Amino acid sequence: MEHDYRADDGLRIFYDVYPAQETRAVIQLAHGVGEHAGRYAALAGRLAAHGYTVYADDHRGHGRTGMAQWNGDTARLGRLGPGGVRAAVRDLRDFGGRIRAESPGLPLVLIGHSWGSLMGQMVLNGHSDKYDAAVLSGTAYRVLGSMNSGDLNKRHTHLGATGAEWLSRDPAVAEAFAADLLTTGVPLQKLFGLADAARLLGRPQRGASRMTCRSSCRWATTIRWAAPHRCASWSPPTATAPVCPT
Repeated sequence: MEHDYRADDGLRIFYDVYPAQETRAVIQLAHGVGEHAGRYAALAGRLAAHGYTVYADDHRGHGRTGMAQWNGDTARLGRLGPGGVRAAVRDLRDFGGRIRAESPGLPLVLIGHSWGSLMGQMVLNGHSDKYDAAVLSGTAYRVLGSMNSGDLNKRHTHLGATGAEWLSRDPAVAEAFAADLLTTGVPLQKLFGLADAARLLGRPQRGASRMTCRSSCRWATTIRWAAPHRCASWSPPTATAPVCPT
């Protein structure tokens, strides 16, 4: 179900809500650069079916928010506009507060992918108490040498011609991304500019390594150490808690 609200600078932010019949916890989903919340509809639907109400917004410059912001000019999608990265991070934080206010008494989980996970890190550094758990997907240390803001498809051009082969092993995913009028494959540093892209750099708060673990040695997805135990009361009876490697 589509909704919208006004950011603190007046920008109209569009978002979707996928309600669960009996909500165990609420999820705030933050998408990556050049895409939009609609690309996560299948995931959000599955989560809702298992008792998790999902809120997913189109960040400023992206998706429906970007179309309204740029008067329907698809060539400008992905560009954040006035306020840049700082405004986008503030939006993410404030959207979480809005969700919390609408869901009193329920655990709030932040799921951020790629750029969404980097903004999630920035919010969690100063406001980790606002969330009960966080999942950072496709994330990175926010330091030079650990992030790629250039051509993400450079190593995957032999797999196809869409320019989005880096997204998934499933060719249909790349084809859908390329055909989606609300997406863009323009590199982040070109969309944001070097100065604004540099604002994504930073370091985790002190002690963060004691709060997180990798749920897989292969992927850089992290969860709070306490999350497996807390999630037991939110999850379906058949779910099992991940074991964190030492």
